Formats: sequence, structure tokens, C-alpha cells
Amino acid sequence: MKKFGIIALVLAVMLVFVPCVMAYGVKQDICSDWAKLYVRDARSVYDLTPWEAEVQDLTVPATSAQFIDYVNRTCAHLKERYDRHDLADVEPLSFEIPAGDKVSREQAALYLVRAAQHFLLPMHMPALIEFADASAASAEYADALDTACRMGLFLGDENGNLEPHRAVTREEAIALCIRLLAIAPWYKMTVGRTFRVDGLYTDGNSFMFWIENEAGEVLRVWPHEYGTYGYRDGWGVEYKWFETVGGRLMMIFQGNLSPDAERALYFCDPVSGEVFLTMPSRMYFYSLSADGQYLILRENRMSGETWDFGHDVFGVFDLTGAEIVPMGASREALVSAGYLHP
Repeated sequence: MKKFGIIALVLAVMLVFVPCVMAYGVKQDICSDWAKLYVRDARSVYDLTPWEAEVQDLTVPATSAQFIDYVNRTCAHLKERYDRHDLADVEPLSFEIPAGDKVSREQAALYLVRAAQHFLLPMHMPALIEFADASAASAEYADALDTACRMGLFLGDENGNLEPHRAVTREEAIALCIRLLAIAPWYKMTVGRTFRVDGLYTDGNSFMFWIENEAGEVLRVWPHEYGTYGYRDGWGVEYKWFETVGGRLMMIFQGNLSPDAERALYFCDPVSGEVFLTMPSRMYFYSLSADGQYLILRENRMSGETWDFGHDVFGVFDLTGAEIVPMGASREALVSAGYLHP
């Protein structure tokens, strides 16, 4: 009898719990295609949005209370991250709900910049995007909006407009908060792999990386190619590498420098952006030659659709891109010829 009682209790719990779980799993809030990953991670990764049983339309303007709730949850997440990694001793931060039913995009920038200042996030970037209507911002919000744009928080519309006075929608508010979290830097390391380059450093976050001097002044910003949340689709820098070649510091990377450019293997100055050499995108930088005078590039010649590192072949090129050893040599052959160390 006791056994049947336990079974009945389990069934009762399942009748209540399982539908709730199923409802949670299938509920899809209404949002734009570009916002889907932001909305997913806001709830499942960062806990920025409270669970609401009813389907929510996130394309409508956020109320002031909703916007501040998103921002305060973001601040709590940043505080927890600082505490967990012992990054800095920062106080908790939360904001009061502002007057008015809605929050404009320029007002949103002010709250986000204040949060960034409090949590010591990088805000001194040169602008990556110029907006046609940036000058339309109200005087009291202009500086904050400019800073938020340089941080990479705002993308603008398809016509390059920022629309500073328009009310921020719920999905935009969520995306802004996720981007604020993604702006926290990853690391700071000395630029240069084979040779130490005194006084130059690189740091980065999920959207961009930058070169800075010893005083922390940003000398140049480079966009990441892979585009967190589709932030920058199909262009930017990937697989970067720093080498001193022929007495010149070079940043070597796969990618492209504008949305319209062809993908290539670039050799360029990391500060000025001057491009010394481009090679076909099928090639990857492997190393410098043993004497430091030549570039060793590799290419993967796959059989069929499966990537196989066993099919790597190599070539040797000078600094103008001229072929010294044609692409197709084995690594062992280059070692035998003295181009690579054993």
C-alpha cells in the first residue's frame, strides 16, 4: 500500500511539474531575427530577463521599469564576475527607475556608460562606426552616446542612423546589456611572439581588440571577424599573429578589412594599419624561416569534404610574396632544406 502511495505522489508531482517544464521549453517570445541569440542568452546564460509565463512581444518599446531591471541585472552579473575572478574591488551598483514611461536610446546610453565607468570597462576606443545622425543627440546625453558608440554598444539601422530620440525596444535593451557584458576585456599581453616589443600591448573583448601603449592610450582598434551574436557578419580579423619580420612589426591575420573586401591572409602594421602584403585566403601563416628572412605558409589540401591536418603542405615566400619554394612541400622537406628548425 505504501508503494502505491509513493507512486501516486510521483505521478501527482509529474502532472504539475512536467507541463510547466514543457511550457518553459516551448515558449517563444516575439523578437526580430537579429535579436534571437541575445534574447536566448539573456535568459539562459546571464539571467537578465525574468521568467514570464505569457509570451512577450520584445519588439515593443521597453517601459522605464523593464529597462532599469535589465540594467540592474547586468550590473549584478558584472559584480559577481569581478568577485569570482578577483578582478577589482568594486561596489554593487543599481539604478532607480527614471521618470517617464519609456527610455530613449540616448538615455539608455547614459545608464550603460555609467555602469561601464563603475565596473572599469574600456571606454576610450576610437569610433568603428560613424552615424549620420549622431549630431542630433540632446546636449545632456551627447557625450554618453558618443562613448557608448565607441564602446560598440550601438550599431544603428541599415541607413547608418542612430535614432537617438527613439524609445529603446525591449529586444534592443537586452542586446545593449549583453554587449555591455561582452565589452569586458579578456587579457592584456605584450605584442610580439618571437621578439618582445617594448611598450606595445594588445587587449580585446568579444567584439574587437586594440593596440595600446604603456600609458594605456589606444593606438588602433581592430574588429573581430567572427562577430559575436552576428554583431559584425563576415568581416574583420581572425587568427591574428604578431611577428617582427625584416625589422618591422607585423600583424598577420586571416580576414578582411571592410564588408566589401575579399577575404585574404594579411600582413600589416598593427598601429598604422598599413598593409605590406596580402596572400590568398586558402593560405595560413605557419612561421618565419629559421633565419627570419622568409615566410613559411601552409595550405590544407583536403581529400573530399573532411578537414584533415595530415594534408597540410607548405611553401616559402619572401616579403614581397614571391615564391621561393612552391606551395606543396612537406614540413620535412623544409627542415632538410634549412628553412625550418627540426
